[in-house]
Amino acid sequence: MTFDDIHQASLRLIGKVSRTPLLESTRLNQWLGQRILFKTECLQTTGAFKLRGATNFIASLQEQGNIPRHIVANSSGNHAQAVAYAASQAGIPVTIFSTENISEVKAAATEDYGAELRLYATRPEADEAVKQAAKQEGVVWIPPFNHPLIVAGQGTATLEAIQDADHVDAVFAPCGGGGLLSGSLLATRHLASHAKVIGAEPLVANDAARSLQSGVIESLSGPVSTLADGAATPSVGDVTFP
Repeated sequence: MTFDDIHQASLRLIGKVSRTPLLESTRLNQWLGQRILFKTECLQTTGAFKLRGATNFIASLQEQGNIPRHIVANSSGNHAQAVAYAASQAGIPVTIFSTENISEVKAAATEDYGAELRLYATRPEADEAVKQAAKQEGVVWIPPFNHPLIVAGQGTATLEAIQDADHVDAVFAPCGGGGLLSGSLLATRHLASHAKVIGAEPLVANDAARSLQSGVIESLSGPVSTLADGAATPSVGDVTFP
């Protein structure tokens, strides 16, 4: 992957996703002695950056004239809503495979966007079910992070942030499966090569940090409890891991 993938994604997303603003807190800046800018993807349609990757994926299929008869995805929340919304905008039916402990609010939002929701007892069961569904003719699986089109789409958030900021010394990005962090790294290396890129993940879900230390993809041994549930992905992927 290269920065051009992110640039092409940014062109596909024009008019399809919001260019969210950068906001800052005077009080926080005073406390830390630094200027901290927040890329407010909480204001994005569906409430998270995940819409960027899902929309880029579907828009790329449309460019190629490869319109699926059905889309499937596996997610416990934000990716589910993103795929459901993006597919609805493209007029493509979608089924989301998730777990029974999915947030009621996220489940309701996913269904409100027109998706069928199938629930399973565990994440591995849901993941296996979506893989089986994707084997059907005309069905396309949009993975939550481990695909170049997803990484490129998520990277547009950092592209916009660097373009809109006066100066950037460091970029901080959360890491679950690594889609946003990988895209952020590609964008930053091209647009602000002097800046540091720092990933953040829950201490109880530190599979990415352990993977970087060992040089191989490490996985969580089981479910973990953390407020940052979206960053508690079992492992990074072979696309997002360097």
